[in-house]
Amino acid sequence: MGNLITLGDDDFKMSNGLTDVFIDYMLISGSELAKTDSEKRLTAFLAECDQNYRGLGTIGFHIDKMPWDKESFDADKRFMLGAIKHARELTYDEKIWDMLMYQPNHEHIEYALDGFERLISKMCKADIKDDILKEWLHDYGNYGGSVKCLRHDTIMSVCGCKLCGDGCKDRHPITY
Repeated sequence: MGNLITLGDDDFKMSNGLTDVFIDYMLISGSELAKTDSEKRLTAFLAECDQNYRGLGTIGFHIDKMPWDKESFDADKRFMLGAIKHARELTYDEKIWDMLMYQPNHEHIEYALDGFERLISKMCKADIKDDILKEWLHDYGNYGGSVKCLRHDTIMSVCGCKLCGDGCKDRHPITY
């Protein structure tokens, strides 16, 4: 099996293991960089891509089904591209390797980051489906990006902390 990330007729596929590594690094990067509510929502969307919670091979997604906001799209796209760049840097950070308890295969993670960067670069405001953000806010509401794990300082999903990997519900006492 594996996971497919798509935008229109363009896509890239990752094994389940690579998907986990990709999401870990994007989650850490996005959590470090996110400042606005929309940036936090996009990072929380990635935090939801937790195969330990959702199941192997079930977290592929369409870029245009992320919770994009037309009003902040240009800034959010720059944020996502910056988070990809930062994730690349983090793959060489030994402190991150210690936290995750593994060192990524750079050839593989570069493939995933390159594929994601290609699709994010192609995304445009016209691709945004108005109902996606509304549905996401309805489903995740106040939770979407406003809660961080005490242990990892990463944005959590309703599943808990992806990096804790055990449904961790340990949260900072205040929202951001």
